[in-house]
Amino acid sequence: MNAESILNAIHAAANTSQVVNLVMHLLVLGAVLSLFSISNVKVKRYVFDGTLFILAASVATISIVNGNPFNLITFVIIAIVSIIEVIRGKNWVSRPKMNPNSIACFVFILVGFVYPEFVNANALVLPIVSPLGAIPCATLLVILGMLNLLVPQVNKTQFIVTTMLGLFYGVTGVFQLKVYLDIALLILVLYSLYNFRFIFGKRKQTTIA
Repeated sequence: MNAESILNAIHAAANTSQVVNLVMHLLVLGAVLSLFSISNVKVKRYVFDGTLFILAASVATISIVNGNPFNLITFVIIAIVSIIEVIRGKNWVSRPKMNPNSIACFVFILVGFVYPEFVNANALVLPIVSPLGAIPCATLLVILGMLNLLVPQVNKTQFIVTTMLGLFYGVTGVFQLKVYLDIALLILVLYSLYNFRFIFGKRKQTTIA
């Protein structure tokens, strides 16, 4: 597919259902708030990990509706590793400390949350019906941003898979499709690669709860 065809497909996916987009926003907002409001660690983890699975499954489902087999395959992969995480529970989901890592992660999540591209909507409602859960780059910004909040106690497989797919979609978005907002995804990927050293035990990160 050429760049124009890909952009048309992304536009179609982003506007498949603004109600679905809104629901995805509410789920992410609930997951983030749960980090601060739910004291039961097990419940908090199910809410957090379950939201990551639903986001990936949403993109995969919309890819079926819009006939995009590549996005279907990649987000089914993310959905599979996410549901395995829900079952196995390797992510340690706790209240984030307000440190540079958490602030950076929340900025990336916010960019994916309000992602002002592709959706045909009034500017006043666009931030809550933007294509989160509908198209890859916006969704990966949120998923990868949320996973970075958990470093170093994060599911390694889930983190690596999401980072590598973030790299692919970020490069494609910026250099092939000329969607320069996706530079944020590339920056997040670089930040995630930086955090690999904490995950694989070369250094212990002490700034994360």
